[in-house]
Amino acid sequence: MKEAVERINKAIEEQESIVIFGDYDADGVTSTSVLFTYIKRAVCDSRLLYSRSI
Repeated sequence: MKEAVERINKAIEEQESIVIFGDYDADGVTSTSVLFTYIKRAVCDSRLLYSRSI
């Protein structure tokens, strides 16, 4: 987790694009939404992608 946080912070500082992949179940949508909201508030170019299970 520490490495992931450091990498996200570095991407925000360097204004890199960030793509978030999230699962389409209840906890996946919730956790992806929290992360996406944080990154958008940090004024970073980000996109949100959900996987759909069949």
